[in-house]
Amino acid sequence: MRQEGVSVRNVGDVITFSPPFIITRTEIDRIVMDLRDAVRKELTK
Repeated sequence: MRQEGVSVRNVGDVITFSPPFIITRTEIDRIVMDLRDAVRKELTK
């Protein structure tokens, strides 16, 4: 997600992300969907 301009990291059992200060609802939706897909992928390993 960093390639898309979003910094993602974990703090203990919490996932934090830092999108750009100027962001649209569509971009937020995409970040959430991408994060969901990444978590699902890791859980199915």
